[in-house]
Amino acid sequence: MKIKFNNLLKKSSILSLPGIISIFISLISIPIHLNTLGYDNYGNYIFFHFILMISINFNFGIGKSTAISINNHPMYAKEICNEAIIYTKKILKYFFCFFIVLIFFLIFLNYIETDSFEYLVLVFLGSFITIIFLTFEGILQGNKKFKDISFFNLFFFSLSFSVPSLLLFFYDNLDLNELITIAVSIKLFSILMMYFDIKKNNFIKDKKSYLLIKNLKKNAKWITLNGILNQFFDLIDKFLIKIFLGPASLAIYSVPQQLTGKLSIISKSFSTYLLPVLSNKKKTKEFEQSINIFMLIIPSIIIIIIPFYPTILKLWL
Repeated sequence: MKIKFNNLLKKSSILSLPGIISIFISLISIPIHLNTLGYDNYGNYIFFHFILMISINFNFGIGKSTAISINNHPMYAKEICNEAIIYTKKILKYFFCFFIVLIFFLIFLNYIETDSFEYLVLVFLGSFITIIFLTFEGILQGNKKFKDISFFNLFFFSLSFSVPSLLLFFYDNLDLNELITIAVSIKLFSILMMYFDIKKNNFIKDKKSYLLIKNLKKNAKWITLNGILNQFFDLIDKFLIKIFLGPASLAIYSVPQQLTGKLSIISKSFSTYLLPVLSNKKKTKEFEQSINIFMLIIPSIIIIIIPFYPTILKLWL
C-alpha cells in the first residue's frame, strides 16, 4: 500500500509541474505585458484565451471517455484510440463547416473587417487545435503516460500563454493579433509533438471498434454538461466585465485570479492520475488516500501558512 501511495504522490506531482512552473513564469510575464502594452491590450489578450476555453466543450468528452474506455478494455486500447481519432475528425469537419458559414454570413452583412477577420481565424484555429489536444491527451492519459502529459500541458497551456508576453521584453512593437498568433503557433507545435509521441509509442491501430461509442453514449452528455456549467461560473463574470467595463477592467480583475486559480493544479493533477486508475475496475486504495490528502494534509498546510498570507498577497497583487 505504501508503494501505491508513493506512486500516487509521484505521478500527481509530475502532473502538477506545468502549473507550478506557470505560476513563476506568470509573475514575470504579466508585469512585462502590462508595462509594455498596457491594461487594454492585456485584457484583450486574456479574453482571447477565455474564448478558447469554451472550445473545450466541443470535444464532447471524447478525451476523457477515451481514457476511461482504454482502462475498461485494455486489450482493445489501440482500437479505442483509433475510434477516438475518427470521431474527432468528424467533429472538426462540422466545426470547419460552421466557421465557413459564419464567415460568409458576416461578409454578407458587411460586418467584418481585416483585423476582425484575422482575429476570427485565430479563434477558429485555436479552437480547432484545442479539440485535437483533448483527444490526444485522453489517449496519453488512458495509456498512463503522465510524464508526457505534464510536458505537453506545459507547452499547450503555460508557455503558449506566457511566452508571447515575455517576448515583449525584446519586441515591444508586437500587436494583439501577432501575440495571439505566437500563442496559437505554440499550441500547434504542442499537438504536433503529441501526434509524433502517440505514433512513436504505437498507441493507434487502424481497426474498427465500437467500445468508445458505448462509453460516449453513456458519459459524453454529462461530461459536456459539467464542462459547460463549470465554465459558465468561471467565465460569466469575466465576459460581463469585458462587455460592460472594457478590457482594462478585465485585466485588473483577472490578474489575481490567474495566479490564485493555478492552485487548483494540485486537485486537477490528482484527478488526471486517478481517472485511468479507477477506470480499470480493480480495487485500489489510491482514491481513499487522495481523499485523506485533501481532507487532512492540504488543510493543515493552509493553516500553517496563514501568518504568511499578507506577504504572499502583496507579491501576487
